[in-house]
Amino acid sequence: MTLLSSRAFARRRLEFGQFMASNKSLTISRYFRLMALATTEIMLTTPLSIFSIWLNATATDISPWRGWADAHYDYSRVDLIPAIIWRAGPPSEVIGMELSRWLLPSCAIVFFGFFGFADEGKRNYQVAFWAVMKNFGVQKKPSSSAGKIVTIG
Repeated sequence: MTLLSSRAFARRRLEFGQFMASNKSLTISRYFRLMALATTEIMLTTPLSIFSIWLNATATDISPWRGWADAHYDYSRVDLIPAIIWRAGPPSEVIGMELSRWLLPSCAIVFFGFFGFADEGKRNYQVAFWAVMKNFGVQKKPSSSAGKIVTIG
């Protein structure tokens, strides 16, 4: 059994090496960050999706299907409901409302956590910073072994 496992592992490692060699823009670091992001997404999305399906199935009655015209009737109307009113509703609906407000920013923060602090991201932030600073007359001197020197004017 160990021999078969070792052989399968060696074969997969060779295939992975060939895949990484064929794709110049995908580094090992980026690949593992992408896999970690995918794993995080699966681990968080599955329970949230189950909760969302349960909430949609139990919180409101299911309306009969009357066609597209009925489904899109008054579709552009946006109601403004004070928070004091919708927060007084059933706890499951309040949780669903709050989740719909905070999940997108939370997902953006998680994505930034995986990719924003990488070396490539830091380099891009530095380029953007100096592009903005150039508008204020601040220029970056060529880096020396002693460190970076910034001049104004």
